[in-house]
Amino acid sequence: MSSALDRPRRNNLPSRAIIYMGEEEHNVSVKNISINGLLVQLNSNRDDVDIKYIFNHLLVSTMIDIYLPEMRLAGEVQIVRADMEGDHILLALEFRNMAFDIDERLNRRKAYRKNMSYVGKILWLYVK
Repeated sequence: MSSALDRPRRNNLPSRAIIYMGEEEHNVSVKNISINGLLVQLNSNRDDVDIKYIFNHLLVSTMIDIYLPEMRLAGEVQIVRADMEGDHILLALEFRNMAFDIDERLNRRKAYRKNMSYVGKILWLYVK
């Protein structure tokens, strides 16, 4: 038997965020947040962004990037659930690789810069 204490506590947080999914930035509204993740509502007035759009991008990857400017929080989240509530799309996101206390004043960017490592080669061409 499950009790109310088994579920992590969620606080309402009326805030805005940006997610990067499908090679596009999408504005979202944060419905609530917990220590494990958050629930967001997709704010899009485009007709082609619907639940089918979300599921097609989930076939590629469930990991997306997120930026919460008010909380100075950025990183990667995993989409664990996508639902429809009326005309709105709700996404349940679980924190994976997050950077806390992003100093937006230092670099004056509107969004964060993602740290990625790649294997590469440096070619040195010496011409006499």
